[in-house]
Amino acid sequence: MNDSVEKYFPIGTIWDEKLKCNSWVLSPFNTHQKPQGFTVDQYENFLELTSDSTLKECFKNKCLVDFWCSLSEYNDIAQMAIKLLPFATTYLCEAGFYRNRLDAEPQMKLQCSNISPNIKQLCAAKQHHSSHF
Repeated sequence: MNDSVEKYFPIGTIWDEKLKCNSWVLSPFNTHQKPQGFTVDQYENFLELTSDSTLKECFKNKCLVDFWCSLSEYNDIAQMAIKLLPFATTYLCEAGFYRNRLDAEPQMKLQCSNISPNIKQLCAAKQHHSSHF
């Protein structure tokens, strides 16, 4: 997988620098510098977060998304991390689409749209199967 990542983000390029700048998302407890773009308050919260041994244990036991989503106490930092997390897994998505020859266009239209679906209305419009009652 490392070779595939290097294919998309070669060492020594601007992408390599961006990956280093955002490494705090992948390993917050091993970051020893102020992450780029943090305000003073955010950095203080980040230092508080990284010094919490309970959260460190939680980080070891949860996946990245679950860990960052569980940090209501550090919401501003968590939201920044959550915005960056989808980009870490694009390789896996791409590999799955090529392997299964799936067409991503309909899903991309949905994800790139700024229209929010009315889930209740969509569910109400569906006919329920009588065997599910």
